[in-house]
Amino acid sequence: SEHILSKEDFTLIKHFLKQDQKLTGVLPFIILTKCRTESELRNTFTRMGMENIYCIENYTISDHLAVKEKHLVILNFLRDILLCVNFHLQECINFQTQQHEWTSFLKKMANESLTNQT
Repeated sequence: SEHILSKEDFTLIKHFLKQDQKLTGVLPFIILTKCRTESELRNTFTRMGMENIYCIENYTISDHLAVKEKHLVILNFLRDILLCVNFHLQECINFQTQQHEWTSFLKKMANESLTNQT
């Protein structure tokens, strides 16, 4: 059965993804596994404002046939990532400042997560 996010999880994940977007300037890429078609979880991420959502069907023991659609989703994901990287590498970036900002962001999010669990 499909995992449905609670309101609390929805809010926390949406906040994290939006902060990530603000920090990096890149709309996050979301990969959902075990779903070939439209899913409630995909719709949930769409409601969060995410656009780069990829549903990738896993190869399993019972479903191990190579299917073009499975490969195309993965190849499209990789193409989109490379296009995004290429676009952002054209910007002038101070990598030391960026690394400090990203590290601070991750520490802040980890602390908030720990605080919310207690």
